[in-house]
Amino acid sequence: ERVKVSQNWRHGRCRREIILKWKCKQVPPFSSIFLMPWIELDGEHLYLSQAENIQAYQLCADGAGLQRHPQAIFSGHQEDVCRFVLVNSHIVSGGGDGNIVLHKIHGSYSVKFSAHEQEVNCVDFQGGLIVSGSRDRTAKVWSLSAGRVGQCLHTVQTEDRVWSIAISPLLSSFVTGTACCGHTSPLRIWDLESGQLLTCLGTDFHRGAGVLDVFYETPSLLLSCGYDTYIRYWDVRASTR
Repeated sequence: ERVKVSQNWRHGRCRREIILKWKCKQVPPFSSIFLMPWIELDGEHLYLSQAENIQAYQLCADGAGLQRHPQAIFSGHQEDVCRFVLVNSHIVSGGGDGNIVLHKIHGSYSVKFSAHEQEVNCVDFQGGLIVSGSRDRTAKVWSLSAGRVGQCLHTVQTEDRVWSIAISPLLSSFVTGTACCGHTSPLRIWDLESGQLLTCLGTDFHRGAGVLDVFYETPSLLLSCGYDTYIRYWDVRASTR
């Protein structure tokens, strides 16, 4: 498979090039699994998940490619890394093994804890808290406070597979995006302190229109996207688009 970088127009010509390739995972006897990588750009480094590892590549000086070999490799999962986030010099990742792994980017500190019964599809990390969502139809809030690292503070029953999750910049709530296979809205906002449902967003989702990603542009404005090909822009103060 490939990772591509699309350059902006230079000298009146758009240039695209393949900067990284890797083989698919072979499963006996003859089948293959095509793993979906997750990518985060942080300054002069590109972080890329490849199977159970996260690799950090230095960008070339001209911005047109990557150094050939990774500068760092972050490991800890036994199965594919589903999603990771970079926050305050830390990497938090969720994997197909049901675990969450926290790495300090510049140092040897890392911690791993069992989080869910099935794949951890999504994670977010802010204010000393981790939120995670899983195929097991739950979202959880985790503490990173001294002496309480990896302690589950709340378990939210979403009644559907969780594909995306994000903590509000105000650190008061978090939003979950689910597979939209049940009878509830796939976009719901929960209180971060109590784990109680605060509100649902939207009612016009088609069955199967799972929410693949959510992003807070501001504390009151939220972007979502999913299988139905729509990008939705929400004002969470009014619970309307």
